[in-house]
Order: sequence, then structure tokens, then C-alpha cells
Amino acid sequence: MPWESTSSSSSTAVQSKKSPMKPNDKIVIFGATGGVGQLVTKKLSARAGKNYQLGIAARDAARARETLLNANEDDQADESKFDFVELNLVGDDKASEAQLQKAMEGATGIVVSVGTTAFPTKRWDGGNSPKAIDMEAVTRIANAASN
Repeated sequence: MPWESTSSSSSTAVQSKKSPMKPNDKIVIFGATGGVGQLVTKKLSARAGKNYQLGIAARDAARARETLLNANEDDQADESKFDFVELNLVGDDKASEAQLQKAMEGATGIVVSVGTTAFPTKRWDGGNSPKAIDMEAVTRIANAASN
């Protein structure tokens, strides 16, 4: 894996401080429309000279597009950097393992910023409970990334 790179310039392997991410690498972001996810997505899309390709896996791709591209009219995001994929990780209409792996195909990095409210609210509708998100969704992402 890129993050496991080491330098063997001495007799003891030393972990490299250099980022494994290179310009034009694909980074898939799960949870990009939440508070932390929006900040991470904005930072990655604004990295000068990096031109990362950002795969946004969202339950509602149209809402994700609207949220991320039009968040700040003074600082419009470059739509060419984004690939929006409609992908539900939990619930009755959850994506298949093949769909999940396809969303991550070619990715050098994966950001997991999924979450839900701690106490029952309307956001829990459709299987969006803490157990489903924190356990099932994150496990599915990790398993798909390891294949």
C-alpha cells in the first residue's frame, strides 16, 4: 500500500514523511456532505498543483453535487475534479459489494467520514442508525478496500 512506503537508507527502515498521494490520484470520500466531510473535500479539492480526482460516494448524488459545488459562491469548486456516485451503504436499498468496489476502483486513497446523530431522530430513517453506520457501513468500506 502507498502509505506503507519506507526508506531503507540506513540499516533500520524509517517510515517516509513524504505523502504517498501524487497529483491526479483518485481519492474516494464517504460522508463528504457531512460537516467534517465537507471540510476534507474542500481542502482536497483546493490543493494547489495536486488536482486530485475526488470520488464522492453519497446516498443522494444530486444533493451531494449541490452541497459540494455550490457551498460558497465566492469559492466555486472545479466540477471536473469530482465524480459523484449514488451509493447507499446501509438499509434496504444498500449497494452491492460489486457496486461498492466499483466506486473505489483505481483509488489511491479513501476518506471515511460517515456518521449519524447519537440520539434517535428522522435521520435514523431508512436504517441510518449509529450501529448501521458505525459498524456495518465502515466494515463494508474496509472490506471492499482490502479486496
